[in-house]
Amino acid sequence: MKRGLRILAVGHNHQPDFIRKVAIAYLQRDLVYAGMIPRDRAVADAVRRRQPFAEGDGPASQALRTLAVKLKAERWKE
Repeated sequence: MKRGLRILAVGHNHQPDFIRKVAIAYLQRDLVYAGMIPRDRAVADAVRRRQPFAEGDGPASQALRTLAVKLKAERWKE
């Protein structure tokens, strides 16, 4: 099986185990849970204003920055 891809769950209905099983069955790739971006009203507000939500300090912005730092620190191989 090939090296794991990173998955990200958004909102409260994430099912990383289900997504992982589907990837193994159909893609022959394992997945590694990378994190979750929580639901945040600031995201919908930013979309309506057509502005990036990541510039704010809400829960989704903070989680996105944390995930970015975590992924940047990883060693990537093909």
